[in-house]
Amino acid sequence: MLERDWRDSAAEAKLSPAAIKHLEQEKVLMTSDEFLQCYQAYLPGYSTRHDGEAGPPALPYFITTDALFQAYAWCLQKGTARMETAHAGQLREYLGVLMASLNKIDSLVEGDAAQIQKAKEMALFVVGVAAVLMDAKVQIKSEALRREVEQEAARVRRAQGMTWPERLKVSPKDPSSLDYTLFKPVGLYAGDELMEQYFRAVRWLQLAPFRAASNEHMLAAAMLSLSHSQQRLLKLNLDKDVAERFEDRQTRLEALAGQCNGAKVLRCAFLPPDTPSKKAAEWIQEAREWLMETKGSTENSVGVAITTSPRSRLDNDLSAHVIQPSALTDAMLLEKLSQAKGPSYFPDTLSIASWLGSDYAAEWEKADSKATGIRKDAQQWLLQKSPSIHQEGLMLLRQLVMPQPADAPAYMKSRSWQAKSCQTVLSAWAQSRHVWALQAQPQYSVGAGLREWPAFVERYPDFFVGLANLCQKAARIMEVPESEAVVNERIARKLHQMANDYAAQAVSSEQHVSEAWMTTLEMLLLAGAKYQEGDYTDPAAVTKFTRIMRESAEVIARCEGLTRHPVAQKLRERLAENRKVPWDDLERICLQLAVLAHKQARELPPTAEESRWLLAFGTNLSDFSDCHFTSPRDNVPKAVRVFTNPELGKALTVGIGRPRFLYVLHPWKGKEVLCRGAVLPYLERHEMKPLTDDEWRNSLHDAQNPPIQPEWIGPLMVK
Repeated sequence: MLERDWRDSAAEAKLSPAAIKHLEQEKVLMTSDEFLQCYQAYLPGYSTRHDGEAGPPALPYFITTDALFQAYAWCLQKGTARMETAHAGQLREYLGVLMASLNKIDSLVEGDAAQIQKAKEMALFVVGVAAVLMDAKVQIKSEALRREVEQEAARVRRAQGMTWPERLKVSPKDPSSLDYTLFKPVGLYAGDELMEQYFRAVRWLQLAPFRAASNEHMLAAAMLSLSHSQQRLLKLNLDKDVAERFEDRQTRLEALAGQCNGAKVLRCAFLPPDTPSKKAAEWIQEAREWLMETKGSTENSVGVAITTSPRSRLDNDLSAHVIQPSALTDAMLLEKLSQAKGPSYFPDTLSIASWLGSDYAAEWEKADSKATGIRKDAQQWLLQKSPSIHQEGLMLLRQLVMPQPADAPAYMKSRSWQAKSCQTVLSAWAQSRHVWALQAQPQYSVGAGLREWPAFVERYPDFFVGLANLCQKAARIMEVPESEAVVNERIARKLHQMANDYAAQAVSSEQHVSEAWMTTLEMLLLAGAKYQEGDYTDPAAVTKFTRIMRESAEVIARCEGLTRHPVAQKLRERLAENRKVPWDDLERICLQLAVLAHKQARELPPTAEESRWLLAFGTNLSDFSDCHFTSPRDNVPKAVRVFTNPELGKALTVGIGRPRFLYVLHPWKGKEVLCRGAVLPYLERHEMKPLTDDEWRNSLHDAQNPPIQPEWIGPLMVK
């Protein structure tokens, strides 16, 4: 295979004369052929043709950084979903405890009863909306306030329009407006009821402000802070551990996405051990002074920007929030550029690639001296002593756009490769931002014998090693301790859902649904459920198995008597184990690719084991997707809105499309070998409408208004 003339291979692969000419000049080519999952490009004999004709010839694989970063992003998304599901259960518990404590806060505040009641109702309103969104069991004694909370929760669920809750206004002339479209669950939070509840509740607590300009707001903030105090929770015989877990959540997310941005309501007042009761004016002064001090320390710290708000600000207005979003490093760059450019600014994502070191991106961007200076100054943000996982990922991507060494293959020195590397960086960035959709604050303007290599590895061994390290760190940070009650509630909910799906799957003829049905059946049999001879889809058998799942769910939810129900006990053990994200497996793959990249650079032959491993690469890569390698799902395309300018009526939504083939002329012992791999096309849209992943995927081939493929990708493709 490696001895053939590459032009013969290209002709048999049915590449056009123009494509062959492009390969001859540039050594690398991305085609417009689409498929569903990156691993398919590494399956023997795979073709995108569906007309019965022969597919492309057997070409050596070309293993790309795109394919591995997509596997990393899949693990990151799965790990984040697993972690956030645990956080959701913890948040529901926490809101219940916080509301119970807040209901008894009156004894700590002295002064005007009307002022105290008004501030208390504001605090109850903010927490109550989040609690209703989470279906938490809380008590709101005032019927009028309860209706107001439920009405606001309904507005949040609708996720439409712009307005401002009367309860949160500082004055009747307050010009603020809240963009309710921000409450639409997107990314990994869409499609799951609990995660959608969690998304809305967290986004609400991120956006509902306690503003320094208002005494009522500051007193409400102080009341919340006092209600959160562990000393206070102990005195009221409430579970202080839920408050600790809530704080652990913030610490964990900061390690993953970045240092939190903004002032914490729950730290604005402290309960003295001797005389906890104070006058309202003293609590207000303490909260306001704390907010002013926090503002100063935040502005002076390296790597933290004040991100623009989705509401109009009053002059000299400062706010604190119950939950703070993370200050993602790339978002800080966009913020600085927005501040410098003014209200007409709209991002060019090439700014991200050029900031990370792509000369190709900088050339296409043609930025003015002000933007160039901002990017240069912002380089320090990538060099913090304790970077987040997201920031380490950005630093890792820098390796892909650095100038090539003298001994690099010819294809890595071509202009097309520069375009490919720029696309890889931005596709990886879009995937990372997709994972942190909720953490990022919305931005608005202001062996024996020689063997042939069956695959070649993109020559970035340090990138693969760095990605392996990221896998290890992310796995460690994402381990969330869950109470037994939260685990049991999650598993019981899963079993009820599986029971509902099982009955529907039994009569379905769709292959992937049938496989899911068989998986459920296998799980039940392994758990000890008795099976009698007969048709799997017999109504009696279906009824029996769905009943077993529902009864087991009830036993698990009660958190007692599991030993008397061995099937339920084994189902619980099985479902708890199934949630493990394969970080270790991806780490091993990355390290193996780093070794192979070094070996190929020295033109050494593979061992028999290495050859077999590379031939099975597509199958191994399929483990980092939501599908079996024989049944790929169309769920790779994803997008996230990262910037909005209402003045222009535009929002920047960045994303990726379906995988595409990448052809490369790889040098091997004085010859050039045609290889084929997978890349992920970077795309963007500029409409104001927020998009779920399903809506983005459905728009990919919209004849009237498809996503934008930036002009700078042009050199990578045939015109």
